Amino acid sequence: MKKLAYILLITTGISCFSHYSKAQDSADYQQMEQLANQGNPEAQYNIGVMYDQGIGVPQNENKAVEWYEKAAKQRLYQAEFNLGVLYDEGIIVPQDYSKAIQYYTQAAQQGDDQAMVNLGGMYRKGSGIPKDNNKAIKYFLLASKENNPKGFLNLGLMYENGWGVPQSYAKAIEYYQKAIQMGDDEALASLGVLYEQGLGVKKNTKTAIHYFQKAAQKNNKKALYNLGRIYREGDGVPKNYTKAIQYYQKAAQQGDASALSDLGVMYSHGTGVAKDTKKAVEYTQKAADKNDPTAQFNLGVAYGKGEHYLKAACQNHSQEACDIVHDIESEE
Repeated sequence: MKKLAYILLITTGISCFSHYSKAQDSADYQQMEQLANQGNPEAQYNIGVMYDQGIGVPQNENKAVEWYEKAAKQRLYQAEFNLGVLYDEGIIVPQDYSKAIQYYTQAAQQGDDQAMVNLGGMYRKGSGIPKDNNKAIKYFLLASKENNPKGFLNLGLMYENGWGVPQSYAKAIEYYQKAIQMGDDEALASLGVLYEQGLGVKKNTKTAIHYFQKAAQKNNKKALYNLGRIYREGDGVPKNYTKAIQYYQKAAQQGDASALSDLGVMYSHGTGVAKDTKKAVEYTQKAADKNDPTAQFNLGVAYGKGEHYLKAACQNHSQEACDIVHDIESEE
């Protein structure tokens, strides 16, 4: 989920604080409201944040949107960005990609690098607009010029996968390392994958684990899952089911579908834990709900070739599930 820019602005300029200001009581709210009603866009934005977070006033998300919109009409980019996120994610307001793009674009035009990243992501995925890797690259490059670590990370992903650019692991590694220098945990996890698989670098599981552990220290779910998988499989390290379970559970707590699926399998077979069919089904169901094809396949088999799950797994590119669905349909 994309993050809202929950910062309060001082009302004498556009400087931002990295944490909330101490506008905690009703007197602060009343003073801010007076400025907001006079048309001060920073104060209008601040009132929006206060209602959004319940700072000094009872939380009221609808009023937060109302004040963000007032500030956005005066082209305050922080308000434009927040509205972009709300419409992009369908938070408080109905999901509306067109409005999200509108607000992100307005914020990006004013130099907001996070809006640039989110716009690039929407063009990459084709969210509400035709997929356009060239425009995605454009916005990621603009964000990277503002030293946004996610700009560098996404450029790395584009080059790793050859999306809109010639595929290049060397370029991907270059951008990942720039993002890592700025503390980005996703870049650490992505670089770990390249070392584990030997893509663009000499395969080195020890180095991969090093990067995964650094990312895991930042609670990165991708790294936590990969560490769990490595210890479960004994890939370059002695098998350790206890560690595997620990890492999987941490990743699962953040909703990682692969970790949920693997936990389901381990509880189903009693691998490293006491066999527990109820927990196995619970984890597998959660993973299937997140469109994990392995979990969908396992549920389909568990329910006696349940077509719903098998068809879902097939749609998510499980060839084994597709084969079973084909056999079932041939029998009908």
